[in-house]
Amino acid sequence: MTTVADTVTTLITPTANNGAAGTSRGSPGVNSAAAGWLDTKAAAPNNFDSGVVGLSITNGTSAPGVPGSIVVQWSPDNGSTVYDLAGYAGDVVAGSTYSWSVDIPPGARYIRVIGFGNTTNPVTFGATYSGTSRS
Repeated sequence: MTTVADTVTTLITPTANNGAAGTSRGSPGVNSAAAGWLDTKAAAPNNFDSGVVGLSITNGTSAPGVPGSIVVQWSPDNGSTVYDLAGYAGDVVAGSTYSWSVDIPPGARYIRVIGFGNTTNPVTFGATYSGTSRS
């Protein structure tokens, strides 16, 4: 009999204003890979077959001048080669919140999430990976 298990891994803890103002894609304010790319094949006892990343952007009481952006990226080789899987942006309305889900295919070995782009005021980014494994 096959046992299916889900494991949740926090990629970006949504602490208030964790995305500094004025960041760029090349130097993101939030980078889940700062502690290393998530290896989806080694992160569970029996390796993940696939998963889902939940993303969020929340503006503070002072809206950013430019919306914050959040991007899910994957790599076949632990970050030497990087591909964008999905990207989203918030808005410039104070207090607004956006959330999305991104399916991670079985072939995406390493993943990370970056948050950047907001200017004037910081925003709060959040990201969680839920991987499914079978044994």
